[in-house]
Amino acid sequence: MNRNHDYEFIKHIKGLGLHAYFVTIDQRIQHWHGEIEVLYVLQGSIWLSLDTENILLSQGDIFVVNHFEIHSLRQTGEGNLLFVIQFTPTFCKRYFSDLQYIRFSDRHLRHNQQDSRWSAVRQVLLDVIRTFADSKPNFQFLLMALLNTLVFTLLSELPYKITAQKEIDSYESNLDRLNRILLYIHNNAAYKITLEDLARREGLSTFYLSHFIRKHLGISYQKYLAQVRLSLAANMLSTTNKSVGSIAIESGFSDIKYLNRHFLETYGCRPAEYRLKNKKTDPPAISVFIGSSRELSLTNEVLKKLIEELTP
Repeated sequence: MNRNHDYEFIKHIKGLGLHAYFVTIDQRIQHWHGEIEVLYVLQGSIWLSLDTENILLSQGDIFVVNHFEIHSLRQTGEGNLLFVIQFTPTFCKRYFSDLQYIRFSDRHLRHNQQDSRWSAVRQVLLDVIRTFADSKPNFQFLLMALLNTLVFTLLSELPYKITAQKEIDSYESNLDRLNRILLYIHNNAAYKITLEDLARREGLSTFYLSHFIRKHLGISYQKYLAQVRLSLAANMLSTTNKSVGSIAIESGFSDIKYLNRHFLETYGCRPAEYRLKNKKTDPPAISVFIGSSRELSLTNEVLKKLIEELTP
């Protein structure tokens, strides 16, 4: 697989196979990566989409995303702050090689249901945040101890199945094809592109390709193309001073009317209102294909205050 473009690239803490960070999400349309991802909603709420399922993650909720699992994230009507841990499942290959074959299920841990699973996982996540806040020398050792504790807790508390290597190979092969298709869509979304164009490029029938896209993304080709164009428009609205009319054309919409309709359906406001609410002085720190989120750098003082608020 082409490691430059096939899925989201995760910047790890050097040598640890681990990335932990705070982030606010605007929208990150369908993407995947080779890391297991744990999302902890610290403030606000967010929509998570997996296949055809839309899941509302409320403040305090925790969710585990399997590696190579296609997912998307979208803001709700309120702001959000998330703590995210991503780690490669091969970090423990020498003593627990099965982690790369494990797929967790029933992994939405809700804070308001007095779930012992939520309490156990949340405690480890708080310890990781404390480790960053304390900034002790040689903290990498403590982080790896906590990562092992986190994996042990997930394996102890969440149901899972072990997939066969043949199934994983087939899945990655499908993702390789999907990656080519999505890259073509993203690179040409501003132009007129059809399902027939894509089918010819892949040597497939339009019927097969239509079902392939719906199966893996959970939505139709036309809806996905509209999402890409909408994300392009949203990004230009928040980071440029271009007119709404120019943005509509540059993002692939035939006119402002269609741009307005999609903004109302997705964000509940018109493009001009979206610009007022989301104007940024600097470009987003993270971009996954199209869509954005902002990775945040919090001071130790802010971290410690946050820990106090999160600690019962």
